Amino acid sequence: PRLAYIGFLGYCSGLLDNAIRRRPVMLAGLHRQLLYVTSFVFIGYYLLKRQDYVYAVRDHDMFAYIKLHPEDFPEKDKKTYG
Repeated sequence: PRLAYIGFLGYCSGLLDNAIRRRPVMLAGLHRQLLYVTSFVFIGYYLLKRQDYVYAVRDHDMFAYIKLHPEDFPEKDKKTYG
């Protein structure tokens, strides 16, 4: 769904470009609107992949630190009810 939102943002930027340049907003430059949508989707795809990679590296480093320093992270006692 995030890529669809980014593509919609590209479409809206095409409409805004038409409005700023005082062209018919919905009809002028359909090829330009399509170009904005595809470029936003491709750029958004790579940015989302990079974000996932950065989070994965951060999680890996955090879990490695927890594994190497267990004294800093004591296990909590599990409570039983009943």
